[in-house]
Amino acid sequence: MKKIYKTAMYLRLSKGDEKDGESGSITNQRDFLMAFINARDDLELTSEYADDGYGGYDFDRPQFLQMLSDVNNKKIDCIVVKDLSRLGRNHLKVEEFAQLKFPKLGVRFIAVGNDMDTGREKTFNEMLASPIINLANEWYVSETSVKIRRSQEIRRKSGDFVGNFAVYGYVKNGKKLEIDEEVKDIIKQIFAYKIEGKSNKSIAEILNKREILCPMEYKLSKGIHTATHLKIHEKALWSSNIVKRILENPVYTGTLIQGKTTTKNYRDKQRFVREKSDWAITENAHEAIISDFIFDLVGDLLGLDTYSKDSNSCYLFSHFLYCGNCGKVLYRRAEKSNIYYVCKNKECENKRNISENTVKIAVEKVLKSHLKSVSKTAEPTENFIDTNNSPDVQKLEQEIAQIRETQETLRAENKRGIISNAEFLELNNFYENKITKAQFQINEVKKSRLKIQKCYKQILEKYNEYVLFENLTRAILVTFVEKIIAQNSKSINIFFRYADLFGGDKSGS
Repeated sequence: MKKIYKTAMYLRLSKGDEKDGESGSITNQRDFLMAFINARDDLELTSEYADDGYGGYDFDRPQFLQMLSDVNNKKIDCIVVKDLSRLGRNHLKVEEFAQLKFPKLGVRFIAVGNDMDTGREKTFNEMLASPIINLANEWYVSETSVKIRRSQEIRRKSGDFVGNFAVYGYVKNGKKLEIDEEVKDIIKQIFAYKIEGKSNKSIAEILNKREILCPMEYKLSKGIHTATHLKIHEKALWSSNIVKRILENPVYTGTLIQGKTTTKNYRDKQRFVREKSDWAITENAHEAIISDFIFDLVGDLLGLDTYSKDSNSCYLFSHFLYCGNCGKVLYRRAEKSNIYYVCKNKECENKRNISENTVKIAVEKVLKSHLKSVSKTAEPTENFIDTNNSPDVQKLEQEIAQIRETQETLRAENKRGIISNAEFLELNNFYENKITKAQFQINEVKKSRLKIQKCYKQILEKYNEYVLFENLTRAILVTFVEKIIAQNSKSINIFFRYADLFGGDKSGS
């Protein structure tokens, strides 16, 4: 009696296959295989499995794995595909399944387009053709991978957004990002909370109390399927890490950074971080939600802020008040209604307590005078525009010149035999490293100045906004003050962030 096989058709179409029109749609594959199965009297269609949108190199496809499970449960004993490339494009895995695993499981395998059928004895030509076909199929994966990588790299460098999902705060519109009007004010509020002195944890708690959907839940509410494995509760909540990622992401300033991670090739899916020089960084790629001025200010605060244990918020002068004797941070102490700052450095001779109210009065007085002076200014000073005039740059350049002189002295001593070649090379390498470090610092100072110049109108707007302030707050302090050095209650020096930009005094007391 002729055996009737419990037959399953397996269909697969990757995005690359669909784009190139290589094998038509899933529907066309189904129609093709139905015609083949209906024309055979030994095949009875019992199941269909379709992986639509899955590449052929990776065999961890949901429907393929389900089919294997049904094979193991004896629900299927024959698998039919349009051709070998539909089974996969990893030549070793395809050969393994077609020649070893399926026969071992008692499963007949038919690739119609390649005239391959393990239910009959193979000819020499069929045995020779199968590995070659599978190698050609994998070569297609390799070529497609290279083309996609090149295409994505070109698009990244041209400022196009290359990604499946837009970051929270934006929506994807074609090749560009556009502001999501529904949540842009949430982004602004998160940055404002940080400037006010709130911790990332307390910001998350505020957002949760306000019942604002976190980025994951917001995407899900919009019908965007995203990874949910990070959910701990039934409903995902804001966390300090989510807040931190938002505060550190330059995408909100209009800068698009792409290509930070990649894989070695289509075989190795392990991702690694690329060199920063290989990243695709595009400024003004889309409309900004946060100004560079605010973003940089928050960036400074992320590395400085400390918080009181009871409120998860910064005290007014946390990490802004320093000892005038040893330069260490002064710590806040409270005894009943008396609040003061003290140096905890045991080696410091300064043991005086400095009243918080005294510091506050002094800062308010000097800052008000500074704001009134600067708010009348319309343009940056010429000295600030010329980055070479920066005192920091000049100091570093003098340091490099002195190192060069030292190197010349070493060369002369080496020629006279005072020091050996080995000693000269060791010392010269040491000084070359110092020069490299100094040159890097020079570039960073210049970049910082250029960035501030770019933001000077935004900075000036802040000066005008707060010029008539009455009570000193954490937000006002961090916006305009770089640091405060206090020797005692009568010796308090305030250093301003942007005084030299507008030609004002860097410090006041």
